[in-house]
Amino acid sequence: MDNEDRIERACEWIETLASDEYNQGVGRLHDNYDNEPAGDWALSATPEGKMCCLGVLRFLGVPEGPKLGENTLLFGEPDDWERIEYGLSSGGQERLVAFNDDVGLTFPEIAEKLLRAPFVYFTPEVATGIKEHFWKF
Repeated sequence: MDNEDRIERACEWIETLASDEYNQGVGRLHDNYDNEPAGDWALSATPEGKMCCLGVLRFLGVPEGPKLGENTLLFGEPDDWERIEYGLSSGGQERLVAFNDDVGLTFPEIAEKLLRAPFVYFTPEVATGIKEHFWKF
């Protein structure tokens, strides 16, 4: 994946979070309270399925989605390459997990944070692309 693809995915993610289309959960990329077998993917737009903000990003990048109950720290060690592949900065993931799980920000509030300070959450190349996409003067 090149930076253009990363920018496109990041912009789509921000727009999706802002739309509040998905049910928000905490502590996991995706949870389903209907006790479906692990590994099944159900869109979290159903009342039973919930995702953290990183689960939404993962869903947009991997159509089969995260496995049910998969840990929120998807992009941590040893999967640092995946964080980079999504264009997140080294500290961006941890901040986003805290906003979602600890502070309790809504998806639209997280999207606003991503838009206001993209250089905090994304690599410089992706942040610049986000700025150019959304900050039209």
